[in-house]
Amino acid sequence: GKKLIARDPLLGLFAFYAPRGWTLEALSRTSPAERAFLEGARALYYEEQISMGEAGTALGVARLLAGR
Repeated sequence: GKKLIARDPLLGLFAFYAPRGWTLEALSRTSPAERAFLEGARALYYEEQISMGEAGTALGVARLLAGR
């Protein structure tokens, strides 16, 4: 489960990229530089998702407060 993914960075990448069409075999053939790029891209994706969630929450709260 989660413990195995936490110990194996390749499986962690696979958990993220499998729904995007990557196979475990394709990921295992990547170079260390390519893996670092994929890890960075995954981190940017999560940062953007957090930022969008924060912006949406702020907008929703502002609209609620404006209606008071």
